[in-house]
Amino acid sequence: MGIIKKTKQGTVVIEAVGPVKETPIGAWINRGRFDRFAVYRLKETNNADFDIVFDELREYYGRPYDIFFSFDNNAIYCSELVDIGYTAIDIHLGRSQKASSLLINLPIVKSLIRKRIQKDPACQKKSQAQCAAIINDRELVTPVSIARDKKLFKVYSNYPF
Repeated sequence: MGIIKKTKQGTVVIEAVGPVKETPIGAWINRGRFDRFAVYRLKETNNADFDIVFDELREYYGRPYDIFFSFDNNAIYCSELVDIGYTAIDIHLGRSQKASSLLINLPIVKSLIRKRIQKDPACQKKSQAQCAAIINDRELVTPVSIARDKKLFKVYSNYPF
């Protein structure tokens, strides 16, 4: 997930993938599974606002990817970056959800949490149970939540569903 920006050098996606950076759109699309992607646009937009969004996001360039999905902004995850950008122009996309309301009980997700749990800064000097409670209570905004926001409309999608 990212925000599309047209530059003199071509179209890029501002994304949080490793460091927050601009990625040429072709490379961004090719990195996805089966080159699938969707494009959403605000229903009501003012092009001047995007200068503000891009200026805000530039402040985060170079920050690492946030594998803990926290809102502390030392590291950034993909939908958090989009949230940060649009919040700069007073537009709130998606909704914050507690991690416990998501599919965190799936085996693959549980395995991932177990691998990361002791490295999570919020879990330092905490028991496994305390850390699990912290993670379950953590608020995050998901790509799906943003994509479903009524302030957006789908411009393009090559997904089969």
